[in-house]
Amino acid sequence: MDCEICGRKDGAMFYISIEGARMSACGNCSRGAQIIGKIGSVIDERTKVSTPTIEFKEKETEIVDNYGKIIKDARMHRMLELKDLAKQINENEAYLKHIENEKIMPTIKTAKKLEKELGIKLVNESTVIVSETNTITKKENFSLQDTMEKDDE
Repeated sequence: MDCEICGRKDGAMFYISIEGARMSACGNCSRGAQIIGKIGSVIDERTKVSTPTIEFKEKETEIVDNYGKIIKDARMHRMLELKDLAKQINENEAYLKHIENEKIMPTIKTAKKLEKELGIKLVNESTVIVSETNTITKKENFSLQDTMEKDDE
């Protein structure tokens, strides 16, 4: 796989993130960047063809089940009115009411504020290893016209 920064042929060893953009890079170009994965290859036993693969760690964040009950129980345990809790975490009271009734799911930011204020656990964070095959393809002499033709399809 080619380095997408310097163009070195078959030199990309890492999958990196630079200012939010993800790309393949060689050892030299990956210095100072956040390395999020390693590039390798998988050989298809049937065809004996080597296919580029990228393996990287990705963080998954999710809100726990029964979040509304957990929030309401913790709030009641602390003898807090909903309006007081809303004021303490700088959120709208109606928004918190919908969250407690599980009509809407809180944003991660709101959930973390509730965790801190109420001393509860609402956000589960885990790291998973993702392996992608054939995700990066390069076309020789790729042009703006190619992009426009793709949009017309």
